[in-house]
This record gives sequence, C-alpha cells and structure tokens, in this order.
Amino acid sequence: MLPPVLADPSRQDKKATMTTQANPDALIQSLDAAIKSLIDAQHLYLLVDPALHDPIATMAEAAALPKQSIPIQAIPPNRRPYLLALDSAARHEKVLNASLRLGLEEGLGAYDLPDGSPRSLCAWLVATPGQTLANLASALARRAVLSVPDVQTVSFRYWDPRVTAHLPRVLGEGEMSALLTEIGATAWWAYTPQANGALQLTSLGKNGPDRTGEQDAARRWVLDGPQWRALTALGWANRLVQLVPDWGLEAQPDHGTLERLANQALVWGLASESDVLRFAYFALTTHPHFDTHPRVRTALEAAKASEDTTFTEISQTWDESFIEELRKGKGQTHANVQ
Repeated sequence: MLPPVLADPSRQDKKATMTTQANPDALIQSLDAAIKSLIDAQHLYLLVDPALHDPIATMAEAAALPKQSIPIQAIPPNRRPYLLALDSAARHEKVLNASLRLGLEEGLGAYDLPDGSPRSLCAWLVATPGQTLANLASALARRAVLSVPDVQTVSFRYWDPRVTAHLPRVLGEGEMSALLTEIGATAWWAYTPQANGALQLTSLGKNGPDRTGEQDAARRWVLDGPQWRALTALGWANRLVQLVPDWGLEAQPDHGTLERLANQALVWGLASESDVLRFAYFALTTHPHFDTHPRVRTALEAAKASEDTTFTEISQTWDESFIEELRKGKGQTHANVQ
C-alpha cells in the first residue's frame, strides 16, 4: 500500500474538524499578506489540481487565460493538474486575488467533501524569463516520478501543498532548489501552516545555479532510505491530522508530534494503514512510550516477523486492565527501538 503522501487525494478521509470559524480579521490579514507577496510578480503561473474539485474553472476571467495540462501519464487526463498563465499579477489581478482567496479557504477546510479534502489551488509559480507554458508543464510532469531504495518507481503528488510545504525540511533545501532550477522557475509560492494555526503564503526554496548537463539525470526525485521513511511519515502525519480530532484528546498534537509517532511505527516495521493508525492511537491515548512495554514489544516484533500477524489483530486482544497499565506507564523502559 502506498503511503498517503503518494496516494490519490480521493482516498483521503474528510477532516474531522474544520478551522473555518477562524477570526475573520486574521483571514483578511492572511489574504492581504498573500496578495502583497505577489502583487509585483511577473511570469506568474497558477498550478491547479482538479482531482476533487476546481472552483477557479467557473470564473470567466480564468477560463479565458492560456491553459496547459501537465502531462503525467499515471493520472487520467481529466484529473491531471494544469497551469494557468497569469503573466503579470497586475494584468490579471482579479484571477490572482480569487485564486489566493480560494487557496486560503481550501487550506482552512471550507470545501472539504465526504470523499476527501481538496486542495486545488496548489501553487503560484514565478517562471524564469523565456520559459514557456508548455515547457514548464512538461518539466513539472517529469518530476512526478519518485525512486526509492528497494521500491519500484512511483508517482509522487509533490505539488499538493500539504506535501510541498514540508519538502524543504524533510528532504533538504537543496531538493526544492533543484526542483526550481529544473522546471525553470525562480519561486514556488504555497500556503504553509503556522504555529498559531493560520496559513501564510510562503516562497519555498530558491533557484540554484545552472545545472545544464545534469537535467536528464535529475528528472525524478531519488531518495535514500532515511528520506523515504521521513516522506512516508509525513504522509501518515497528514492523515492523522484528519483523524485525531475524533479521538477525544484533551489537546491536539502538533504536526511534528504526529510525524514522530508515524516514524516510530515505521521503525517497528508497520506499514499497513490499520497498523500505523493503531500504533498512533495507543501512543496518543495511553502513553507516548507504550511500545517499550515488554508485552507490546513482543506484539510488534511478532507483527514484523510474520506476514500473517498484524499489530492491529494482536492489540485487539488486550483487555482494559492491560490498557490501563499502559496508561499508567507500568512496565515501560523508554528504550530505543533497534
């Protein structure tokens, strides 16, 4: 099973709680700041993913703009992301402002659906002078392939802002710089979450030096083992963000905590959706070091050693007295997983 960071967005669950009741003044401030960030931009392109919905397509001014589908063969033509050429921000200010508003509202959950959480307004790209719409789309498509150790190449929805926002941290600043250089862009703007829960339009990465001659070899993301695990943990953390509000916790964990829990589950060899989510559930509802209890360690080791035994199945046999023991931290060693 592919981790959520790679999966089709239609498979993502609807968020349990939404932030659409945020302070209206704060929303206006976020939108104003976003508009000011791009007001002088030239060679501007909007990256849209219509997989779940496409609100910008109903805008007459947007429909009149040059459009180019991003030719990713693994995605059906009617669901492929596409580019709109805004040219200069001043020339198409109405479309730019509408896209920034819609992108902000999407990020806050205003358009969430029963079958997924759409993020159609993904990025605002500033291309290098002379870069064409068709060439930019082709370059973006070439980057939709990811290679990892011991895994066949897979499609990678790196343009989803829930993924892109974390790539500089997870994969390193150099990866985003390489991406910009290879697609012929100077800036990749996307909404990123802030510590206070707000969203802020942020420029991700900087265009690096010319890499002519390396382009053919660098058309896909090539990750080592630790990078692959970090990216997979990011995907599970994004999934947990949607589910954890239903778990009755006194306080909601931050994204970093969810990533650490997902990474710990992966270290134990858990890979299925049910096992990873079950591990996170116990860590958040009983004790953060529940997996160091001897009985739990035995269960995790058994699940890792056998394809016929899952952690979910074993943990379902635990009675309430044992779960209470976990909550109290009894029998736990806090030892690191080997």
